[in-house]
Amino acid sequence: MYLEECIEKVNKKLDVLDGKRCIAIWGASENTVRIFQYTSIFKYNIKLIIDNGKHGSIFWGKTVVASDEVKWDVIDAVVISAFYKEDEIFDELTTKYRFHGTIVRLKWEGQKRPFYQHLMKSELQVPSEYKNVIEDNAKFYNLHKGKRCFVLCTGSSVRYLDLKKLKGEYSIAVSNFYMHQDYNIVKPSIYCMPQLTYTDKFTKELGKKHLEKVEQEAGDTQFFFSISERDLIEENLLYRGKRVNYLYFTPMGQEYEEVDLTLKTMGVYSVPIMCLELAIYMGFEEIYLVGTDHDQLTNGRYDYFYERKDNLVGHADKDIDADGNIIGSYKRFLPWIFGIWEQYKIMKRIAAKKGICIYNATRGGQLDLFERVDFDTLF
Repeated sequence: MYLEECIEKVNKKLDVLDGKRCIAIWGASENTVRIFQYTSIFKYNIKLIIDNGKHGSIFWGKTVVASDEVKWDVIDAVVISAFYKEDEIFDELTTKYRFHGTIVRLKWEGQKRPFYQHLMKSELQVPSEYKNVIEDNAKFYNLHKGKRCFVLCTGSSVRYLDLKKLKGEYSIAVSNFYMHQDYNIVKPSIYCMPQLTYTDKFTKELGKKHLEKVEQEAGDTQFFFSISERDLIEENLLYRGKRVNYLYFTPMGQEYEEVDLTLKTMGVYSVPIMCLELAIYMGFEEIYLVGTDHDQLTNGRYDYFYERKDNLVGHADKDIDADGNIIGSYKRFLPWIFGIWEQYKIMKRIAAKKGICIYNATRGGQLDLFERVDFDTLF
């Protein structure tokens, strides 16, 4: 749900205030500020602001009063504007003060956070120079509705699975998955590449060679890249004759309630989350994660199903040594792991609203947010 839709919901709840002569708002916090900012509240007769913790202060030109100071018999309606204390305030109104006027509760069923924390759809429009490229993703909407797919990641647990069973299945491969011995049997339907981040080790020239290698090895599939890679790909005449698509990622840290690949999409901490965005948008009903180990903090290593030395960019991470050991402080990894988990939660919530089930078919690993299934029992 976008902010515009949330505002519409709130305004509909406020409709009952029409004709009321004396209206109180209970709550003098950011939620009320945002109600004043975004909704139609000012067209009603707001006479006082109630807040027991801030009584005596000035809030939007009115002196805040405590609830015990209110003459409740002259109040026609109360708008409860305290997201996390709505039930508590409602109980106080109906039991302590025996208020019989109109009570407007702004929360709606299933609401997880204040309405103003939702993104505006208008803010998710892509810049005009990329508009046609990104809007072309509309062709993927519900393309595989009702089907199942497998997200194939590169964790070391993949070594212990017979991926030949995936022949004929829809699958989404990531990063260096082309290195798997059974890649040409599996023939992934989609190939996702994470947004490239350049450092003194992972240079732009190395990024170019990396993309060239994937182009050579990945075969005939749908490629998805960040729009930030478009110039590098086109300037170097890469992926000519290939099916290439782009996503426009926002900075990480924003929380989404929808997946719409024709708009800006949630910037991801890990490429499996990019795959989930695709799979949800395409309408897959069952999504199985494979090789999402995410066990760096428990074993102190960053391992793949392949040998790091055999990969073109295996030496390019400044926080990982040549043998895959995490070096130095965990300072960078802790917020990164937290961010990954939070984004998986977002994907799980969006999927659930659409009746889509996400399962973890990884053998082992630390990802504990999805129901576990045994890979071998799926065939």
